[in-house]
Amino acid sequence: MSSNSFLDQLLQDQSDLTAVERFSKAHDTMDTSGQPVLESHYKELIPKDPLRAGEQYAFEVNLDACTGCKACVVGCHHMNGLAETETWRKVDLLKAEEPQPAVQHLTSACHHCVEPGCMTGCPVQAYEKDEATGVVAHLDDQCIGCRYCELKCPYEVPQYSEDLGIVRKCDMCIGRLQEGEAPACVQSCPNEAIKITTISKAAVLEETNESSEMPGNPASISTFPTTQYIGGKAEQFQTTESNPTLAHAHMPLAIMLSFTQVGFGLLIASITSNWFSSNPLSSLWGIIALFAGLAVAPLHLGSPKNAWKAFLGARTSWLSREMLAFGPFAGAAAGLGALELAPLLGMGELVEKLGFIVHLLPLAVIATGAASIFCSAMIYIDTPRPLWKYGKTLERFSCTVVLGLALGFSGLLGFFSSVIILGIALFAKKHIETAASRNYKDESHLAPTLKLIQNELAADTQKRWMAMWGWGVFSALTSNGFFFAISVLAILGLELLERRDFFRAGIAPRSTKGTSL
Repeated sequence: MSSNSFLDQLLQDQSDLTAVERFSKAHDTMDTSGQPVLESHYKELIPKDPLRAGEQYAFEVNLDACTGCKACVVGCHHMNGLAETETWRKVDLLKAEEPQPAVQHLTSACHHCVEPGCMTGCPVQAYEKDEATGVVAHLDDQCIGCRYCELKCPYEVPQYSEDLGIVRKCDMCIGRLQEGEAPACVQSCPNEAIKITTISKAAVLEETNESSEMPGNPASISTFPTTQYIGGKAEQFQTTESNPTLAHAHMPLAIMLSFTQVGFGLLIASITSNWFSSNPLSSLWGIIALFAGLAVAPLHLGSPKNAWKAFLGARTSWLSREMLAFGPFAGAAAGLGALELAPLLGMGELVEKLGFIVHLLPLAVIATGAASIFCSAMIYIDTPRPLWKYGKTLERFSCTVVLGLALGFSGLLGFFSSVIILGIALFAKKHIETAASRNYKDESHLAPTLKLIQNELAADTQKRWMAMWGWGVFSALTSNGFFFAISVLAILGLELLERRDFFRAGIAPRSTKGTSL
């Protein structure tokens, strides 16, 4: 009776082809007509029958077959000619500790949602959901590179291209599908872990809920993704990302939000003071702050020259509504400044002839300014990002307005009144900024965000608040003149740091614990 040696066993194991080797060998095999033998095989991985009413295409992922080789990622990258930093399909690694250690690879791309957040949030209608196939496509020529779709998508699917200045994403290789060919990721997978199937949109709307979510993905009750996951193990999985990383700072947006909100507060202070006594050019600082913020805002766009198209999405996009609201606000503020300047230029009689318009203009500034700030807040509240949904975004922005109001009054009122108003504003801001920590017990998915706030951002936050209090007292002491202007600029800078951290802590939703597969 003979037995193989250990060396013989190793040689035997080595002779067995891996899935990738078998995949490669099959592609090199031709039939009698000179065509690859797998050409017809791939047609088995896409639907044979036409879509019926109420159906759409969807990815189907077999978790038992996915080995994490990332061939799908490579195939997608090469087929679509993506830049080095672009990835339209990714492979995550999930892990379980109990009842026994286990891992699970998870490949995912755009979920081609039934109600896509990227499409409803886009201010220029650069997304469309094909009625015939259900595929959510991005229109590159229409995109202005505002990146709001990145914030609206719970899965961070849209990818911004620095070279092109626009966002791009997976379109399920719809051109190949229409010609009866499999998408790049489907054709690249050596284990056939990905295929295209058809699903009922009505069924997705009825059945999709938080309990059906894949580990590492947020709740889908807002967008209703269509990707179907089958197979897998029965353990409880969680993502391997235990230490969340800071998000993009979006500095042009941080500047725009800080300056326009402080500017609105300064304008309210000017209007209020002028109701009791004449203060020539008291609105100057508010107008400067407002227009400085608006001037910086287009720098956030990858294609600023096409920003004029932003009104197209007004029916569904808060970003469009914000841009439309700031137009009248800026016009009313400029008109208010012109009214204050006119008497100094010897045009007092012209102002008197305007009659009731002079009294309506301040009210128009307040109304349009409030609408603009509300739209700014709703842009972020309308996203699925935990900090912005549950961190009292509107209240935070309102406190910045109140801070501008306090700064405006500190240049007009006495020391004690200024200190009281400024103190109320700063205490309110402090209370609102810590709202996320207080909401943590009720909203457990705030945990990664809270981790960033309490660790990476804690030292900067403490220094910022110490400086804020110092400059606040200084602005009240100096009241008017050059030093008051310096203190206003300093507090604006500190508020800018707060808004930068608002973006850096506003990470996408992540489920730290998975569900049974």
